[in-house]
Amino acid sequence: MTKTPLSITFEPNEYKYPSWLPAASAPADKPRVEIEFADIQYAALHGSTWQQLEALYLVDMETLKLYFTAVYSQAQAQLQINVMHTMVNSAVTAGDTVMLKWLSSNLLGMSDKVTQTPQQPPVDEAAINAKLNALLMKHSEEQWSKDSSTVDNSTPIQH
Repeated sequence: MTKTPLSITFEPNEYKYPSWLPAASAPADKPRVEIEFADIQYAALHGSTWQQLEALYLVDMETLKLYFTAVYSQAQAQLQINVMHTMVNSAVTAGDTVMLKWLSSNLLGMSDKVTQTPQQPPVDEAAINAKLNALLMKHSEEQWSKDSSTVDNSTPIQH
């Protein structure tokens, strides 16, 4: 079983300066940089971004992400849990109505705005029935006239 290192030391040839750092500002001789996992975890747990870590250590972001993504992501998730816990505690325990309103709309999808649906005009059932009856009558008259035009009158009706 291998031990997980507590820190990573970057030799000068193992990292690049951030691309935003002007060459004139960069130290001529790149120093060895030692970064502890606990420092990355602490920074991420307190809301630091990759850009801020890059500026702090003067190590390009891609190199930092390559080695520290797991610990950074875990700390960011813990930060989100802590923030949500504080918000819920503030809303419920301390009675912060503004926070309670925000949580209810963002977590539960509730809204304080009344949504109005467009009102449909009342249905006039008598008018609808009258139109249906007229269509049925017209259809049956057309059907009767078609039937009577095709009747063969040449054969006498026998009694």
